[in-house]
Amino acid sequence: MLPPIPVPTAPALEQKLDERLAVSGRYITYLSGRRALITFGTATYGPTTVSAQQILLDLESGEGEATGAVVLSDPEGTVTAEKLSFSWIDHTGRAERVRFELGLHIAVAASSIDVQPHRWKLKDVSATNFAGDPPLYVLESPSVTIVPGRSALVKKPRFKLFGNTVLSSPWDARFTLDPREQGIPLPTISVREDGDFGFRWKGSRMIGAQDALSFRAKVYENRAPYYGIQLSRSTVGRAMTPIVPQSEFDTPFSYGYFDFVGVDSPEAEATSLGALRNTYSIGTEWNRRASARRGDQLFDKPVELVWEVGDTRFGVPMRGSLRAQRVVGETHDVNRLLTSGALLAPSYEPLPGVRTHLRGDWFGTARDGGRYGWANLQAGATYQPWKELRLGGAYLLTEEFGTPDFLEDRPFTNRAWHVRGDLTLPSTSLSVLFKYDADRRRWFDTEYRIAQVIGSIVASVTVRGFPDSLQLGLELRLDELLRRLEGRGLTPAERTRS
Repeated sequence: MLPPIPVPTAPALEQKLDERLAVSGRYITYLSGRRALITFGTATYGPTTVSAQQILLDLESGEGEATGAVVLSDPEGTVTAEKLSFSWIDHTGRAERVRFELGLHIAVAASSIDVQPHRWKLKDVSATNFAGDPPLYVLESPSVTIVPGRSALVKKPRFKLFGNTVLSSPWDARFTLDPREQGIPLPTISVREDGDFGFRWKGSRMIGAQDALSFRAKVYENRAPYYGIQLSRSTVGRAMTPIVPQSEFDTPFSYGYFDFVGVDSPEAEATSLGALRNTYSIGTEWNRRASARRGDQLFDKPVELVWEVGDTRFGVPMRGSLRAQRVVGETHDVNRLLTSGALLAPSYEPLPGVRTHLRGDWFGTARDGGRYGWANLQAGATYQPWKELRLGGAYLLTEEFGTPDFLEDRPFTNRAWHVRGDLTLPSTSLSVLFKYDADRRRWFDTEYRIAQVIGSIVASVTVRGFPDSLQLGLELRLDELLRRLEGRGLTPAERTRS
């Protein structure tokens, strides 16, 4: 890794050389051939600023060369280098012996970087976000090619722990930077309350500019394996949201802050529901059990067509879907239409630290000979006395009509109280969620999530009582780097909408 390079002395003179470029420096010298030499100064174009001991600018070609204590800064991060060639016209550049500093955690060093409008190529790369000496881990590669907001190709990566190589891949690694797809992650270890041990595995991969192919599988002891596949097409474009619709057999209200301990905050619920969506999909599922429902039978869906939309209009996040499906249960099968969705009212602060919560959800089915549906209202509030602690509660009221096709179509309870607390410390976070069934007069779900930052690693445990599950997570803290690279391929309008 290169040592930090000091920032040049603050400039004294300022001039605007053309409509795109402004410069400042201790000395500004004009040379023949429409060139300018900036000494101990800066050149600014758009959101990007280049500082160096010397900056030579060619005003005819729109190109510049900076040498000596070079620092390039823009909203995505900071680069230090020995030498930098750049263009303020097409925003390209090449630098030697560079070091990136992205946010507070990520440090990337490379012998060179070549930046084109839609492709970055780095050579002799090392990356870490752990400040120890030696660092806890280092990722190395002879070459990395990044298409911002799309993908990254890492040539023959090596992984080091405490300076020792523990893994050296003979193959190249490709991973997604597209927020619309999950990529192909490793399976997740899961243990049910009855002691059955198993794995959950799901992922998705973009197979075109607007199409995604996704898969899901669950394998437990003493249970038939579940598997499903889905092909989806989005008409939204480069929105910052996955495009694959969820199944109606998934755990209900998994987007809800008062419904799932894995939703970090009320703001995360609003972001999820209000993300811009317009997706069409076709898929199939086999040996599927509905999660957190009254029944527990197996279902097959030989074919299902889905249309899902979402947006935030007039400050109201909303999501809805329409499905045409064939569902084969253990006792009978049906061909039906199904609609479901949610609306989240804007949150208000009636008292200091108190935020309101109001959400409505619906579910309905129609087939030859029968209709069924339910609608609910969840009302509550959160109280945040200081930034590390949040407490809250909500009441859920549900009304049903008609005759359900399956017992699993019905909500588990029609009246319930949900109580939640979150404690967020610099290296530890703890969330707890309790649910009380007012119809049966008993507590029916207790959920915990504990996350611990250990240097550059985040270890987490998520326990749910209903549905019964325990999930273990372990990840490297490269999230900030990935967020920046994911968003880099978006236009400002797309960032705002998503």
